[in-house]
Amino acid sequence: MWDRSWKFAVRNVLKIGDRLGQATGISTRKEQQHQSRIDAFYDSIYPANLNIPTTASLDFTQFPYLSVSYRSPSFWERTYQMSDAGLPLVPYKGEEQPKTNIVTTAQYGLSCYDAWKAGSEGEEKFKNVLKFLLDEGELKDGKRRYPFHFDWPAFDLKAPWYSALAQAQVVSLLLRGHQEYQDETYLVQAREALGFLFVSVNEGGLRQATPEGRLWLEEYPSENPSLVLNGFVSTVIALLEMRPLLLEEEVISKVLPAVESLIFSYKYYDLGWWLLYDRVRYVPITEEYMRFQILQLEQLQSLCPMPFWNALRERLLGFYEGRKWNFIKDMKGLRIKVGL
Repeated sequence: MWDRSWKFAVRNVLKIGDRLGQATGISTRKEQQHQSRIDAFYDSIYPANLNIPTTASLDFTQFPYLSVSYRSPSFWERTYQMSDAGLPLVPYKGEEQPKTNIVTTAQYGLSCYDAWKAGSEGEEKFKNVLKFLLDEGELKDGKRRYPFHFDWPAFDLKAPWYSALAQAQVVSLLLRGHQEYQDETYLVQAREALGFLFVSVNEGGLRQATPEGRLWLEEYPSENPSLVLNGFVSTVIALLEMRPLLLEEEVISKVLPAVESLIFSYKYYDLGWWLLYDRVRYVPITEEYMRFQILQLEQLQSLCPMPFWNALRERLLGFYEGRKWNFIKDMKGLRIKVGL
């Protein structure tokens, strides 16, 4: 795993490179050439027509939640203190006691489900997470919100705050609960949770626009749009999983714009050698997050097959396998930004 101090050192070098380029013009030509190569790759794989395939239903036993299912329930239980209710507790700086985290809890529940369906024990743990989620959501104006009960200074968020990543992974979990137990309560709450995704950030919700004017659903609904990539990918996955249960006009107005935005936004995170975490800071993702991104693309391909996902997966896999955070190669990537 990449050392955290090195990650911030890279961010600072990237920023210095931008400032040098702006002040001297040294890096302009190389940056343009580098960006042209990135643009050319994406232009070559963009779909000519974007169609969302329709399906009557999804069998979630055939669609493991890849970005968490490689972690067994025992991983979460070893990594975190477990509450008396059997839920992971996450320690946070400035908090006296560890807290339940909706995302961590939902991911634990998804890993329990996939473990259960792969033949291991996990059903009771899965049901326990479902029960927690049914009790945790706040219903307002027909939309259900799942709050974080702690501050998040990195994005200037004060408790309670909400996240598209949390809403989406709750939806994914509730859909699996509905499939297994045919309890309409799960489906009703999944619809309510989905509805909150499309409330504007200006109105306390999660819907934002990219600089290009496309739909974005924010993992961190900060005042300055952060546009975190991996959280939006998980949200698109939830929308695609919900697709068979939506009206056609909902697919056209919600699912299609989200998929389209994701496809046409990837290039803004692409450094040509790695990916950025968001669009407001020069912070490359960690090695583990790159693994997530690759698994997320596999899941997108299974839910919405198109050559774009496979081509991008191969590119990211090349980044991951070819670099492994090799210092010399990473510095070569940095020199492109600095203009050396």
